[in-house]
Amino acid sequence: MIANRAVSSSLQENPEVDQDYDSDDELLPADHYEGIGLRDDSTSSYDAVTASFSKALRPTASVTISFEDLTVRTRRGKRSGPATVWRPVIENLPAADEVMLLDHVSGYAEPGEVLAIMGPSGSGKSTLLNVIMNRNLSPKFDVSGVVRVNGYEIGRKIARISGYLQQNDLLFPSLTVAEYLRFQVALCLGDVLDSSQQDEKVLNMLSTMGLLSCQHTKIGQPGLGKSISGGEMKRLAFAAELLSDPAVLFCDEPTTGLDSFRAEQVVAVLRQLALLGKTIICVIHQPSSTVFEMFNRIIFLANGRVAFQGQIACAKNFFESIGHFLPTKIPA
Repeated sequence: MIANRAVSSSLQENPEVDQDYDSDDELLPADHYEGIGLRDDSTSSYDAVTASFSKALRPTASVTISFEDLTVRTRRGKRSGPATVWRPVIENLPAADEVMLLDHVSGYAEPGEVLAIMGPSGSGKSTLLNVIMNRNLSPKFDVSGVVRVNGYEIGRKIARISGYLQQNDLLFPSLTVAEYLRFQVALCLGDVLDSSQQDEKVLNMLSTMGLLSCQHTKIGQPGLGKSISGGEMKRLAFAAELLSDPAVLFCDEPTTGLDSFRAEQVVAVLRQLALLGKTIICVIHQPSSTVFEMFNRIIFLANGRVAFQGQIACAKNFFESIGHFLPTKIPA
C-alpha cells in the first residue's frame, strides 16, 4: 500500500504563494539547454530560460495529490443489430464479461516533481489520469477508491486548480498564435485583468514558450497550407493552459507525434514548471532514454495494476532484480 503523502492543510480557492519556495533552486544543468531553444534567440542561456519562466509565472502554492485503491470496472457492450428482426435475439444474449481497467492502484504526486505514468497500450494509463482528474469517465464505468488534494476529497472542483493538456491539440486554425492567446486570456482572466495587463501576459507567455517568431503566423492545420510546426502547436497548447497559472497540470501523452528533439523541449518545459512548485502528472508513451531520465518519478502500469512506482534511478535496479535487464540507451 502506498503511504498517503497528502499534506494536512486545506485547499483554498485562491492559495497564497508558498513562502518556502527558493528562487535560487537548481533547475537543470546549464549545458542541458544548449540548442533546446525554449526562447526564440539562438543565444538563449540557462539564466535566460530561468528568468523567462519567473517573469511569466509566479511560484505556486503546494498541492499534493494522493490516490488510494482506485479500481475501475466496466462491461463489454452487447452486439448491436437492426432495431426490428434482431432485437429479441440481442436482448436474450447472456450478460457481457466484466473488464477490469484499473485494479487497486495507489500513488501520489507531489509539488516540484514531474510524475510520468507509463505502460503498454491498454494498461490503463489514460483511465488512471481521467479518474484523478474526475473527467472523461464513461457512465458505464464502476469507479471506486479515493482521490485527495492536500488531504481533502474535492471531486470535480479539482478543475479549478488544474490545467489539462490533451493529446490532440484543439486549436483554432484560422487565428494567429498571438490572437489565440489573446482570446484565451480574455476568456479566462478578462474579469481580473485590464487590456494592457492581458497584452503583457500574452507577450510574456509568447517569450517564455519560444513563440515570438511565429506570433503572427496562423495556426493552420498540418497538411492543409502553411501552419506552425508540431512543436510550436504543442508549446502553444501549453501556453494556453498556463495563462491561468494552475497549481496542477495534467498532460495526456504530450510528446506524441514529436521527434526526439521537440519531445525533449516539451519535457524541459514540464521540469521548469515543476520547479516553480507546480504538480505535474503526465501519461507518456515510449520516450527516448534522454526524455525518460528527465522525469522525477514514474508509475509503470501493466494490465491495470502497478508494476513499479518510484524514482527513475530505482527503476533499473528493480527490473534487473527480477531478471529484466534494460538497454543502456533507447533511441526515439
